[in-house]
Amino acid sequence: MKRLAFIVGVARTGSQLIRYILNEWSPLYICDEIHYILPWWTFKKDVKSHVDSIKKHHSLDVNKLLKLFYSGKMYGNFWKDELPEIDRKVLEKLLRGCSVLTDKCILKSLILSKSLSLNKEIAGAKFPVNITYAEKLVNWFPEAKILHLVRDPRAIYASMVKKDVKKMKNKGNFKKAIIYYYRLLYLIQQYKSAASFHKKHKSDANYLLIRYEDLIINPNHTLKKICDFLGINFVEEMVNPPVIDSSYAQTKKKRGIDKNALWRWKKTVPPIVSGLISIVLRKEMNLFGYQELKIE
Repeated sequence: MKRLAFIVGVARTGSQLIRYILNEWSPLYICDEIHYILPWWTFKKDVKSHVDSIKKHHSLDVNKLLKLFYSGKMYGNFWKDELPEIDRKVLEKLLRGCSVLTDKCILKSLILSKSLSLNKEIAGAKFPVNITYAEKLVNWFPEAKILHLVRDPRAIYASMVKKDVKKMKNKGNFKKAIIYYYRLLYLIQQYKSAASFHKKHKSDANYLLIRYEDLIINPNHTLKKICDFLGINFVEEMVNPPVIDSSYAQTKKKRGIDKNALWRWKKTVPPIVSGLISIVLRKEMNLFGYQELKIE
């Protein structure tokens, strides 16, 4: 049986960078977002909702699942970018191997199908469920390694809002304000969920917390720590990846880890908003060590 590893956390915490590094230079393959379970207030229909709809009106079988998966209705990068690269026969065989088509077995089949198609030794996924449901992931796969990513919530907010800018070009100021307010509430809820999850599992052998800032400040040490945790070899190329994502800035840098990402939020988040985040999430920031973290 293949080993399993999952990246969990709030969005915009460096998961894409770590995913790229691990996929490129290790025997592990981390799938992109599958979004198997999402909270209702994200206003996105997750995989579980689609599966439950079939169960409600029909008996669930492998053929119906495959038809759903390849229908183009699913939300998430996995479905758009990765499913077409999976050997459909491999996925079908895994699904037919489920004695019962439970959510656990369906999700595991999706994840394993990608690693098997690529002949990778370890299978995993980035944010297979929302952080609100990370506990369910642990219950389903108690043997899996859980890599929990966190970041300064003010930087997360800046990244989230900047990602929305392109979508808001033609929206009025009132609608923009509503979106900013929603993002703030979303961040607070997600960050509190992340803190609760950390408090419960921080002593578990299969759990590791990684701060985005530590990855940027000391990539060698942090990546070696991740590799040791996952039981894979560290290679020097890991600390010099191509710049594959810049959520709220354009950079001419082609390779390496951009240290400017640490402080860029200070130029984009209004002081009143950053102050509010610091007050509301004070306990959580203390828990993750952000009050004493010094960034030069």
